[in-house]
Amino acid sequence: MRRFNSMRIVFVTVAAAAVFFTTSVAGRASVADDLRKEIDQKNEEVAAIEKEIQEYRKRLAEKEQESQTLKTAVSRIDLTLKKINSSIRLAETRIARTRLEIRELDGEIRGKAGAIGNSRVSLAALMVSLSRQDEEGLLQLVAKYKSLAGFFNSFYSIISFEGELQKKLVELRVLKQGLEESNEAAKAKNQELAGLLRTLADERSLHAVERKEQAQLLQETQNQEKKYQALLQEQEKKRAALENEIQEIEQKIGFTLDPSSIPLRGSGILGWPLSDISLKSCWNGGQGAKNCITQYFGNTDFARRGGYNGKGHNGVDLRADIGTPVFAADGGVITAVGDTDIGCRGASYGKWILIRHPNNLATLYTHLSAIHASTGQEVARGDRIGFSGKTGYATGPHLHFGAFVANAVEVTSIRSRVCGRQMTLPIAPTSAYLNPLDYL
Repeated sequence: MRRFNSMRIVFVTVAAAAVFFTTSVAGRASVADDLRKEIDQKNEEVAAIEKEIQEYRKRLAEKEQESQTLKTAVSRIDLTLKKINSSIRLAETRIARTRLEIRELDGEIRGKAGAIGNSRVSLAALMVSLSRQDEEGLLQLVAKYKSLAGFFNSFYSIISFEGELQKKLVELRVLKQGLEESNEAAKAKNQELAGLLRTLADERSLHAVERKEQAQLLQETQNQEKKYQALLQEQEKKRAALENEIQEIEQKIGFTLDPSSIPLRGSGILGWPLSDISLKSCWNGGQGAKNCITQYFGNTDFARRGGYNGKGHNGVDLRADIGTPVFAADGGVITAVGDTDIGCRGASYGKWILIRHPNNLATLYTHLSAIHASTGQEVARGDRIGFSGKTGYATGPHLHFGAFVANAVEVTSIRSRVCGRQMTLPIAPTSAYLNPLDYL
């Protein structure tokens, strides 16, 4: 009689737990369906805004081909502001979507935690029943029944209970694994949310910078084409004069390159500082990529026309809209950051970052709109360190990416003769210039 009572207790306990669990699951399923609909709607909004941003990028690329006029410059800034506004909306929508996804994961976690609880209740009830039956020996069980049929029925019920126990144990392990996976997913989503919030703050900051740039341009030119052209000529004059000053300093640096002190060419030791890169020139088949090459390393067309005072281009220029994330090409330490516009606006690198890597390479990132790194900071390959822009001498938004022999680069403070103010920037002898493409 005790065996049947213990079985009845088990079944009642399991049944009650199942009814409660089924009711709560139904409620959570309804909430989950509503959340999924909202997430799907946000996905559609994200896709629409991304398409909008892509159209702005296309129009901005077309503007790069137009002549340098005040009207074109103002139009570029207007388009950039519109693109940044769209990027702000995109970040806000992604934030809203991520918060919904976190709520969805929270619901999954609660559901799995509840299922684990119910599974434990069922498991405990089964174990209690088996424990009671184990208290009786084989002879006692045989003596309790008038026939062998009754004994074997009881014996098979014990086997059935043990099978159910094994099933519940497997179910519990699966539920616990699922809960751990959901917790990890929730942790990743919270990290993603933190990143999106930083992106939103960055986009709003970039918008303010561009508005200031627009106001400054209109103030300096008084909305007159003649004054704008004079401003361009003045910037070109300052650039050429500053390059002469820098060349004089570089020629005084004694340095002989030891090829064995740096990685071999073609080693792929560096990663790209931007995403969506094309190795082709923007003007020769590279237009399909978001960030193609506008100027290669060395004796480029611009260098042959007199640019860089015969030294050649000391890096690679990559087309990149204002606000495009810039990443560390490899792990290392931020040697220095700076802004040459403070000392001589529109004449040199603008906002720049120099990273020294353990392999005796140093990488340079210039014309940035914003810097997200500080001197002495350790960075890993792929860490976001800033955003592309058009500070310094830049006819359009792009990233100048350079590579040098690290022990030959000097971060120097000079008093520019052309501007009459102090400015800090990295300087290296021509023999220490390296083609970044050789190490990507």
